Amino acid sequence: MSFFKKPKTIIIFLSLVFLISLPIASEETDPGALTTSATSAQPEKTAVVFDLGNVLITTSKKAAFDAIGLWKIVKYCKSPERIPPILYDLLNKIRGQRINNVINDPYGNCLPDIFCEALTGKRDEHQCLSEVLTGIENNKHHFSSKTERKIAKVMAKFMFDPQTLCNLQLINRDALDLLRTCVNRGHEVFIFSNFSPQAFNLIKNKFPEIFNLVPAEHLIVSGTIGHAKPHPTAYQILVEKLTAAGVKVDPAHVFFIDDQKENVEPVKAHGITGLVYDENNHKQTHHELVAHRII
Repeated sequence: MSFFKKPKTIIIFLSLVFLISLPIASEETDPGALTTSATSAQPEKTAVVFDLGNVLITTSKKAAFDAIGLWKIVKYCKSPERIPPILYDLLNKIRGQRINNVINDPYGNCLPDIFCEALTGKRDEHQCLSEVLTGIENNKHHFSSKTERKIAKVMAKFMFDPQTLCNLQLINRDALDLLRTCVNRGHEVFIFSNFSPQAFNLIKNKFPEIFNLVPAEHLIVSGTIGHAKPHPTAYQILVEKLTAAGVKVDPAHVFFIDDQKENVEPVKAHGITGLVYDENNHKQTHHELVAHRII
C-alpha cells in the first residue's frame, strides 16, 4: 500500500504540516507583532534639562569690573552688587510693579516689570534701555553719589543691552562636560532659560559648543515662549516639550538643573527631579547625577 493510501499516516502528515505552518501564518497575518515586541523592550528615555545662565554659561567678573571701571569701584567703596536693588527700586517707583508672578535675579532681588517684559519678548531691549537711562538721569537724587549713578548706568547696559550682556558671558566648562556626558549616554537634553530673544540669539551664535549638542526643538527660552520661570505656564510648556520628545515625565526620568531654588521648586509638582546648581560647588550636582545613575 502506498504512503497516501494509509489513512492514519495521511492524518499525521497533514497535522504536522498544519502545525509547522502556524508560526508562518502568524507572521504573515500580523507583521507588526515583532515590531511591537521590540519596541516594548526598548528602555524608556531619560531627559536632563539645563538652565543656561549661571549653569552652562557664567558672567565674567573680570569683564564686568573692566566695563564698570576699576576707579569707579574704588571710589564707590562699596560692592557693585549693591547697585541692582537701588536701580530696581527706582524703576518700580517710576512705572509701578504690576506683574503678579515674581521673577528674581540670582541674588534673590525681585526684578522690575520693565526687565520682565524684556525677558519675555514683550518689549524691545533697546527701547527698555533708553527708558531706564532716562529714568536714571531724571532721578539723580535717588542715588547717593555721582559715582553710584554712573555705575547704575553701566549695570543697566549689562541688563538691557543684548551685545553687552553677551560679551560678558563665558562657558562653564564643568557644566558643558556634564551636558556632553548626558548626550554621550543617550539622554535627551534640553535648555530651559530666561533670556530675551535678542540676547539669546547672540549667545547661541557665540557658543556653538553648547548649542550643537542640543536639538533646536529642545530650546525653551522665555523670550520665545512669552513666559519666564517661575511662571506656571513656562513649566507646562517644558512638560509638553518633554512629552513630544517621547520622554516619560516622572522623577526617575527627568532632571532639571538650575542655579535658583525658586525656579527648581515648581518642577516637583510636574513630576520632575530638581537640582539646584552652584557653580562654585559643581561636584555636588555631579555627585547627584551619579547617584541617580544619569552619568
